Amino acid sequence: MSARDWAIDKLTEEREHRLDRTPWAITKVGDSGFTVERHRMPDAHVYCPDGITGLFTVADLKQSLREFPEARFIVVFRRGAANDVYPFAEQRGVAVGRLGELSSALEHSTDISKFVARERSYVAKRLNTNPAVRDWSRVGEDAYQITRTRVTPEILTVATFDTYEATADQLLSILDRYDDLGLDAIIATNPSTGGFAEAAVDVARNAGVRLMLMNEFVAELSRSWKG
Repeated sequence: MSARDWAIDKLTEEREHRLDRTPWAITKVGDSGFTVERHRMPDAHVYCPDGITGLFTVADLKQSLREFPEARFIVVFRRGAANDVYPFAEQRGVAVGRLGELSSALEHSTDISKFVARERSYVAKRLNTNPAVRDWSRVGEDAYQITRTRVTPEILTVATFDTYEATADQLLSILDRYDDLGLDAIIATNPSTGGFAEAAVDVARNAGVRLMLMNEFVAELSRSWKG
């Protein structure tokens, strides 16, 4: 079964379990694309690349858009996408995300290319309302480059996660995932997170990266950074 057919099956199955929802009409386009006809919303054009064994790259994104120029959401599987894919996709007016994100985008977004997952929406709100932040951009799946006002260093690069607890293995995975970005901090966005296990703290300390709660992080943005 192709990635496209698997995605369609999952979306159709999920929709059928929502008895209060009108079924979607889904039409396959080419080898890897499909169009979803939605009730009272514009048609949504989706591409599911096949044969990607590693990270989905900018070259893969360009090829996807050559094959289906109308695509506004590209679904990535397994290892996800390389960090530079996300800012490039934003410039091209297309979203890149997991199948669960596509499902939410189809349900709630008139323009699926502009869909923002709940955690990222929360991060954006905290950054947009902080007077110390002059500008920010998404530079990875859950990574951000933040430009600050009148403090040093001016630019910080951080990654976020939303699970309740942070394990040492999870921190190692995050550090590996964003190794090319030179992280300054890893931020827990879950409001129920009250602290971190010593093993996780040790992993971050050994990597020279601060491990912080979101409230702690936004308070620190107006101060000189202590790495």
